[in-house]
Amino acid sequence: MKMTVGKKLFASFFVVLVLLGVVSSIGYYKLGEVDKRNSELIDDQVHKIVLVKNLQLSLKDARIQLRNYMLTGEEAMLAEYQKAEGEYDRIFSEYKKVSNSKESNQLLQELKGAEAAFDVTATKVLELSGKKKQKEALAILYGSGKQLAITFNDKMEALVKYQQKKLETESIVVTDYMQESKEMVLFYTIVALVIAIVLAYFVSRSISTPVLRASANLKQIAGGDLTVEKLTLRNTDEIGAMAHSMNEMVDHLRSVVGEVHHASDQVAASSQQLSASAEESTASAEQVATIAQRTALGAEQQITCFQDIASAVDDMATGITTISGSSAEMLATAKEATQLSEQGTQAVGSVVTQMNHINHSVIEVSKLMTSLETRATEISKIVSIITGIAGQTNLLALNAAIEAAQAGEHGKGFAVVAGEVRKLAEESKHSANQITDMIAKIQQETKAAVLAMSDGKVQVTEGLKDTEEANQAFMRIAHTVANVTSKVDDVTQSVQQLATVSGGISHSLQTMHTISEESVAATQQSSAASQEQLATMEEVTASAEALAQLAEELQGTMGKFKL
Repeated sequence: MKMTVGKKLFASFFVVLVLLGVVSSIGYYKLGEVDKRNSELIDDQVHKIVLVKNLQLSLKDARIQLRNYMLTGEEAMLAEYQKAEGEYDRIFSEYKKVSNSKESNQLLQELKGAEAAFDVTATKVLELSGKKKQKEALAILYGSGKQLAITFNDKMEALVKYQQKKLETESIVVTDYMQESKEMVLFYTIVALVIAIVLAYFVSRSISTPVLRASANLKQIAGGDLTVEKLTLRNTDEIGAMAHSMNEMVDHLRSVVGEVHHASDQVAASSQQLSASAEESTASAEQVATIAQRTALGAEQQITCFQDIASAVDDMATGITTISGSSAEMLATAKEATQLSEQGTQAVGSVVTQMNHINHSVIEVSKLMTSLETRATEISKIVSIITGIAGQTNLLALNAAIEAAQAGEHGKGFAVVAGEVRKLAEESKHSANQITDMIAKIQQETKAAVLAMSDGKVQVTEGLKDTEEANQAFMRIAHTVANVTSKVDDVTQSVQQLATVSGGISHSLQTMHTISEESVAATQQSSAASQEQLATMEEVTASAEALAQLAEELQGTMGKFKL
């Protein structure tokens, strides 16, 4: 099987990875065992320690509550004692379930016996206390009960010490196993590292030695020494193939360098001839380019003149167009003014007619106001008569009321009628007074209206005179506007003719400008072609010079190689 460099490297890395996997697996297994033992230690031994401590605490709590009950006699203390006893029994049962050693079971039996003896004494103390025999109960509690409590405590302490010793023993075992696991993992890690280093050394040597030899030959070739010896390697991998290819490369280089050396001599001779021909062509191209530039410059100046003329003609055409538009607007405005003056004349005539009607109406209204004032005076007289009658009626009603009062019972009905007549007379008098006030206001306003009508009549007469003057002015305006309209029409026709002529001139100039631009474009293209030809010849000259220099450098370079 042919071992390539890739296969060698793959095999080396595979072996290293296998060793790493083995070490990792061993470490993982050992860590799992350590974790398992720690979990067992915590779940088993620590849990038992906690149960024993809680059992001890519940026992102390029960004794304290029993003593408090004996001292105080409170039922709450008795309930607390019974609760503590129940908690002690629960913890004792739980610990008994997890106890799995002969020594712990033996200690539990002894603790159970001490508990039974103490419970008998406690029950007797409670019975005496229930019978109100506190002294006897206290004597038993502090006598035989105290000795039983000491025995009970000793058994409990023995159980606690046993569990603590058991915990310490298990902890030492777990610690020793952990240290053993660390040492084993470290050992396998060192073995794997040694194997990996040895493997890396041999693989690197099998690759680096032939590569260094090939690098030394390449340095000689880079220095121009093609007389190097061929590489002879026993490698059958890519490095052996590289050495074989490098030997073939040296053979080809020797052949190529010889051919290039011969060709460089020919290139040097040809480049000198090409440089001389390029210089002559460059001189001719410069003359052609100079003539083309002068022609293009003259054509551009001609285009500039045409552009100035065309711009002036365009400005004139714009002005003519503006004048034409203004003339058309002026003509339309004049026609509109004629129509407005005619409408104004008609409106003034209508105003004169209306003013005459208003004057006639004012005269009629003035007559009616005078008649209204006369009627108001007559009504005022009638109201005065009504006021007098109402006063007399009021006086008669007052006299009738006096007579009715003198008549006694027979005059009561007449007195009521007289009172109503009196009220009616007073209301009539009040209404007559209001009418008198209203008529006075009407007379006052009527007089003011008559005066206003007189003023209006005077103003209407003056308005008729002003309106007649306005009518004459409108007639003169209409005649003047008609003359202006005729003149504006003549100007508009002349401007339109001038616009037509300027349009023809502008079109001719545009045609000449287009022809000039085409001429300039052709000249510029010719100039550009000349410039390109000149640039090309300059490039050819530069290339010829560079080629000659390159040929010299190539000859110098070829001199460095040893064939």
